[in-house]
Amino acid sequence: LKILTLPAGTAPPRSFREREDVQGMVATANILSGEFLMRDRFAAHETGSTLAALVSESMRAVTIRVDDVVGVAGFLLPGNRVDVLATRMDTRTRRANTETILKDLKVLAVDQTAATQDNDPVIVRAVTLEMTPAQSETLVKAKEEGTIQLTLRNPGDRHELAEILPPPAPPRRAVRTAPRAPARSDVPITIIRGTRVERVRPQS
Repeated sequence: LKILTLPAGTAPPRSFREREDVQGMVATANILSGEFLMRDRFAAHETGSTLAALVSESMRAVTIRVDDVVGVAGFLLPGNRVDVLATRMDTRTRRANTETILKDLKVLAVDQTAATQDNDPVIVRAVTLEMTPAQSETLVKAKEEGTIQLTLRNPGDRHELAEILPPPAPPRRAVRTAPRAPARSDVPITIIRGTRVERVRPQS
């Protein structure tokens, strides 16, 4: 840690003022070199593991076993965001159905690593995700009924797929039809009276 002396009133709000205030706390996000230490990016390290301090309030940490395919070829790192796909066998059609069951989950740890500066891909055996209690039930149920797959999200993509509307359709061009020719009124009419046949033309 480096202590800076700043003019009065220029320190960022909610930044730590004393070295003792930050000692023993756990960073909940990556801290860059030279960055001010902000209180909302740290959590108190109480009893339990360091990972427990990283879990947000009312959330849960759930660990799933992965391989090189499920774990996105080792490119998952703490802090990434992922979606979860579930594949189940339809008992009626005997076909496998795949759907996205969970979206935008935070990766808390890979194996026993909760923070790293290394971006090289590493094949891991377990990934710990942060989710709500209801989401954890959905995940466990999907694992029991079939297989799951993680998909890596762009860190700037925080939108639901349903929120991304398709572009509006181009306006339809009006089709002009040629005017219909008027029916001819000089077509002869055949009149039959017994054995007599007569052709007459209607008068306009």
